[in-house]
Amino acid sequence: MVKRILKPVILCVLAVLFALTCCMFVSGCTIETKHPEVKITVTFNGEDYVMKYKLYRNMYPQTVRHFIELASSGFYDNTIIHDYVDSDSWIGGGYSYNATDEEGNLISESYEDAIANDRIADYLELNDKEAEYNALYESGALTASVYSAKDDIKYNSKGAEDALRSVMGEFSNNIGQEIENGALSASYGTLKMFYYPLETMQHVFVTPNKKQVIEALYKYNSATSLFMIQTSSTSTYSASNYATFGKIKDSDDLDDLLDAVSDYIDDQEYADGVEFYVESDTVEVNSLESYSKEETDVGIQTTFNVTREPIIIKSIKVTKY
Repeated sequence: MVKRILKPVILCVLAVLFALTCCMFVSGCTIETKHPEVKITVTFNGEDYVMKYKLYRNMYPQTVRHFIELASSGFYDNTIIHDYVDSDSWIGGGYSYNATDEEGNLISESYEDAIANDRIADYLELNDKEAEYNALYESGALTASVYSAKDDIKYNSKGAEDALRSVMGEFSNNIGQEIENGALSASYGTLKMFYYPLETMQHVFVTPNKKQVIEALYKYNSATSLFMIQTSSTSTYSASNYATFGKIKDSDDLDDLLDAVSDYIDDQEYADGVEFYVESDTVEVNSLESYSKEETDVGIQTTFNVTREPIIIKSIKVTKY
C-alpha cells in the first residue's frame, strides 16, 4: 500500500523538477512569481556596481511585466542616467551610451566629447531610444495595458489595434489604482516608472486585471521606458504619482555606488560654480507622441542635468521571473 502511494508522489515531484529544469534552459519561460528579481549593473568611472532588486508583481503587475519585457529585450543595456536629480533620483531608460551603427561606427560624437564641447543636447537627440521603443511595440514584444477604445481590449494582448504604446499608471492618484495594504513607499533605492507630465485631459481605457476595464486619464497612463532610481530617503517624485514597483534587496550596494560618485566629485575639485553635472540645452522629448491632441504634449521641450562622468546602465538582467 505504501509503495502504491509513494510511486505517484515521486513521479509527480520528478515531473515538477523536470519542468523547472526545462524552464531554466528554455527562453520565454512563462512561470511568473509574485516577486520577480532583476540585477542592475551600473558602470561608473571604470568600475561596475551591481544592485539586486525585488519587484512587486503582486501589486503592480502591468508595470512589472512592462519593465521585465523591456529588460529581457536588452532595451536598457548600454544606456545612461540622463537626468541626475541631485539628492533625489536618477532618471534613465531613454538614451544610449555611445550608440553605434551596424558597422560599429559611432552614431554621434562620443559622450565625453559632447560634454567637453557643450553639445550634449545634440548627443541626446542622436542617441534617443524612442523609435526603438516604438519598434518593440510593433514587433509584439511588449504587452498592452492602455487602449484608446474599449472595442479592441484583450487582457495581456500584444499587437492590439487600439493599444497605446504606454503602460498603465499603477499609483493611487490614477483612478482605481489604490492599494490598501502593503503599497511601496517612495523610499531609498526604490524603482519607479517615470513619465513626462502631459496637459491632455483625454481618456483611455486600462486593464489592471482580467476582470476590470477602467476609464482613466491618459496623462496618468503615459509612461513608456523611463525609470527612476531613488537615491535619497525622500523624493519629489511621490509614490502617489509614479508607479513604485521595485525595492533594492541590499541598500549597501547602492551606498557603494553613491560613495563612488561622491568620492569622484571630491577628487575633481570643481571650481566655484561648476557642478558634477551640466544642464543641457533644450531637448525635445515625446516627439513620437501620437494620441494626445494637445500640441504642447508632442515634442515637449525640457532640459536635463547630465553628469560629466557618465553613469552607464551596463545591463538589466532578469534573474527570477
